[in-house]
Amino acid sequence: MSEKKGPGGFDASFSKDDVNLWKAMTKDIQKLDETYTYADPISEPPPPGADMPEPVFDHPVTDPDRTDILLQGRDVDKRTAEKLRKGKFAIEGRLDLHGYTQDEAQRAIEDFVLRAYQSQKRCVLIITGKGNGKKQNEDTDWTVPAPGVLRRRLPDWLNGPVTSLYVLQFVPAQPKDGGDGAFYVYLRRNRA
Repeated sequence: MSEKKGPGGFDASFSKDDVNLWKAMTKDIQKLDETYTYADPISEPPPPGADMPEPVFDHPVTDPDRTDILLQGRDVDKRTAEKLRKGKFAIEGRLDLHGYTQDEAQRAIEDFVLRAYQSQKRCVLIITGKGNGKKQNEDTDWTVPAPGVLRRRLPDWLNGPVTSLYVLQFVPAQPKDGGDGAFYVYLRRNRA
């Protein structure tokens, strides 16, 4: 069964205003080289070996090897943050990314978060899976477990230009909801 298409080839549930807003917001977006993190995506990267000033970020940079990924709350009080961390909010929507490629996962997350926000949901669960990745230890011949690629990239996507407008905080889920292979995502209140 195919979905009905609305203005501009978008899903019919989006209004013409939604589509125009999306196009206006994304018209100047350029895909960045995934092997290099630019401090300013519009400027050219510095030459190798150049002294770099310490970057200033609105929120923490994601280290792909960290297993304790956490976005420190923007506009979230300590009580709310603790309640989210303990899994005390009702989960109002779920997105399971098992089997998705990185591009598919990013698009699915952006769509899911936008729809959840439009539906006035506050807490949703995104399941990335733990991954079965292995990382070669530089000092030995051993391989050690490493988080899966979707799990590593999720913070970048949630902090991205589309979803960061709606996401207040996200934390790894409690074991009952998927543990390290899932994240609670706390959304801004939609006052529309």
